[in-house]
Amino acid sequence: MGIDIGTTICKAVLFDSELKQVSAAEKEYPMPLCPRDGWFEQDPDIVLNGALTVIRKVVRNSQVDPATIKGICFSSQVLGLTPISKGGEPLRHAISWQDRRATSQAEWIRRKIGEEMIYDITGHKIGPINIEPMILWIRENQPDVYSRTYKFLCIKDYVEFRLTGEIATDPSCLVTSLSFDIRKAERSDELLDLMEIPSDKLPDIKPSISIAGYVTDTMSKPTRLRKGTPIIVGGFDTVVASLGAGIVRPGLVLDASGTSTVISLHMDKRLLNRLMPKRQFFLSCHVIPHQYTCVSVLVTTGAVLRWFRERLGGEEVRAAREQGVSAYSIMDGEAEAVEPGSNKLLLIPQFEGARENTSLRGVEIS
Repeated sequence: MGIDIGTTICKAVLFDSELKQVSAAEKEYPMPLCPRDGWFEQDPDIVLNGALTVIRKVVRNSQVDPATIKGICFSSQVLGLTPISKGGEPLRHAISWQDRRATSQAEWIRRKIGEEMIYDITGHKIGPINIEPMILWIRENQPDVYSRTYKFLCIKDYVEFRLTGEIATDPSCLVTSLSFDIRKAERSDELLDLMEIPSDKLPDIKPSISIAGYVTDTMSKPTRLRKGTPIIVGGFDTVVASLGAGIVRPGLVLDASGTSTVISLHMDKRLLNRLMPKRQFFLSCHVIPHQYTCVSVLVTTGAVLRWFRERLGGEEVRAAREQGVSAYSIMDGEAEAVEPGSNKLLLIPQFEGARENTSLRGVEIS
């Protein structure tokens, strides 16, 4: 079974041994909360319940014996930073990858360590959507939460923890980390020391293809899974999608759209070593060991479609309800009827800023 934890929807698909689809399900949940301008948060248990719902639906609708399900693998949105207590309870809402509150903390890292050192170790540029600036923001603004935090988990790691009782993350989901050494595939103690972040508050790193743990007795009932079903660590949704699309050789490119659009180039170690000295690209480990990706991100693309549906798509929603189809299918049909060039309508989809430039804004020009 494959499960994708998206920003606004969770999906699950069950395949047989010949990779033919047996059953599928999806569950939407609310857009991330926006308590202040530039802040985006999600209740991690709403995301967890979305995952439990789709697992349960897939098992029920497939009518297969749960004992025959060989394992479950996750792909996920990045971040959703969730601090948990020693007892495993979330101490606050998860901070979404769309969040921009940690701007001053990112600037402190830039002044203290410098872009060059960070990039030369991690392959990442410094910005407020990185894990470490968010941790520093919690330490400075919510010291009680920080002091009680046992581990800072990303949202995929939290869901897997609740299913298995085991805590781990994977190299590809550290695509937003400023302390992960991309070449060594391990944390940089030097960078963590400079950022004054204790490594024991971070989860252990396991390969994406390894087993995170096994479904516990407690989680067997709400999922309808057999106790002991293996949960595979999985990874960052874009690189998992690239694997599924057959993008497994250096030089191949994937263009994947969800809430955001990510274009990723598959790389080996040789290509990684060629690109890193340029300090221009957003680099990440792949879910395939010793392979890498070069990533370009448009933060809001699919999110703009949902914004249109909710703010301007009343007619499409009504038509979809009458026809028993998705409102997006109606919108697709309308878009297909428009001449190329959209009558000179131009949409710049930076509705929530860009990765490094949070001040950018979207615009519609006609």
